[in-house]
Amino acid sequence: MIHPEGFHQPDVNPPDGGYELTEDLAFIKRKVLPALFSHPYIAPFRSPVNAKAEGIYPDYFKVVTKPMDLRTVKARLENGWYWDIAQCTADINQVWYNAKAYNPPEHTIYKWAVTMSSVTNAWLQKVPQVAKLSDANKSNVFNLKVCENILETIMNDKSLRHCSEPFLIITSRYANDTYTPMDLDHIKKKLLAGFYKNAQDFATDFRQMISETYRFCIDKDPIIEQAQELHHQFEMAFAKRIQTTTEEEVVVEVPEPIVEDVEMDETEILQNILSVGRAMEVELDNMVKKELEALEGKRFEDARLLVKEIEDIAPEIMEEVIGIMQKNKESLDVESDGTVAVSYDDLSAKTIYEIRKLIRAKNTLKQTSLKLEDESMNIDVLS
Repeated sequence: MIHPEGFHQPDVNPPDGGYELTEDLAFIKRKVLPALFSHPYIAPFRSPVNAKAEGIYPDYFKVVTKPMDLRTVKARLENGWYWDIAQCTADINQVWYNAKAYNPPEHTIYKWAVTMSSVTNAWLQKVPQVAKLSDANKSNVFNLKVCENILETIMNDKSLRHCSEPFLIITSRYANDTYTPMDLDHIKKKLLAGFYKNAQDFATDFRQMISETYRFCIDKDPIIEQAQELHHQFEMAFAKRIQTTTEEEVVVEVPEPIVEDVEMDETEILQNILSVGRAMEVELDNMVKKELEALEGKRFEDARLLVKEIEDIAPEIMEEVIGIMQKNKESLDVESDGTVAVSYDDLSAKTIYEIRKLIRAKNTLKQTSLKLEDESMNIDVLS
């Protein structure tokens, strides 16, 4: 995202009240951050990067998609943003990652970021804790990434836009309402901020949004049908892609750090993280491809059925069909004789859905009319 003001200040106030500091987060606040802020290389990482002032606008935001700085981390710690240490360390490491992503290896800031990353890892080894490694924790990390992908698909995929659009942002009916309805935008903010401890918490909010639609809308409201379709697409993706694990945990004591081995330990840690990250990326890519192929197959089949349904429709109905295509900005070719050529295979899922719905409504109306005419003729014959 390109920020027109030239810099981006990430949110520091938790949307749901915040969390109390755990012992390990308190250690980062009291020990780790002061050590980082007092380091001679800290200046470029202290505050949000002002790309305009540095003369790197808008290129910086084309490379760095998740800006982060240490003052933001400090404010988030003070406001109870983080519910566990992994969220906090992810933000700190994001600072060094951004610097290395934008600057070439020979640049001073890149070299300083490497040094600050090593300093951070050395301090993190001193965090007083017993680390709990479990299949459930590993699965939670994976599942929350999958939830991000599911939500991204629902909010932005062209084939789902017709049913997701009413749920992107939902406002209260009256200005003095104290209740804030759940919507996709609010779910996304909570997900990206790390407020969901697991995939089930995420799913609970999504299902709450659907439930509120059923509760507050009348049965014949068109949004009910859209909610049903959206709910179906979500549950299908959630059931197929979310991993289930046992809750058994293995407790492993964290060894005391050895300063001489910091670089070696950091290399091993980074190699393990990269290995897991690549495997997760490949798995997610495969899942996304399969899901997109399935959606595209459904759209193509709907287009094929539409061609059959549209063959014998009346000219006045065809005018309404063309109107739907124009409203949805579909590509239409006007021939020299005034006829309109349409490639039905290229129509969006939303347009296909609206046209088929129109044709079904017209056919139902026609059948009802014919039935009434037949009944009228029978009455005339009897009389």
